[in-house]
Amino acid sequence: MQIDPKYKISPAGEYNAGVGDCLECGVTLRPLHSYALGVADSPIGTILIIQCPHCFAKWHFHIREIKSGGHYDLFARFIENDMNHWLNPDMSEKI
Repeated sequence: MQIDPKYKISPAGEYNAGVGDCLECGVTLRPLHSYALGVADSPIGTILIIQCPHCFAKWHFHIREIKSGGHYDLFARFIENDMNHWLNPDMSEKI
């Protein structure tokens, strides 16, 4: 997978099979990709790092490596469309 270097971050948080629900406070994040911090290479494969906007816990899960419609593609589109809670310039949500 070709990951843009500006989106690569260190692996952080706990593995989360539930993906969309915070492991700490239980809040469900929708759309999930608007709360992603970046992408990381790890011993378990390529992962997407999510951070809860309520309790700031971090977790990760495996990325589906599909060119169109996969997790990385969705993450990149959310950033390009200024829809990422953490990475858009004014830190506002435009969803």
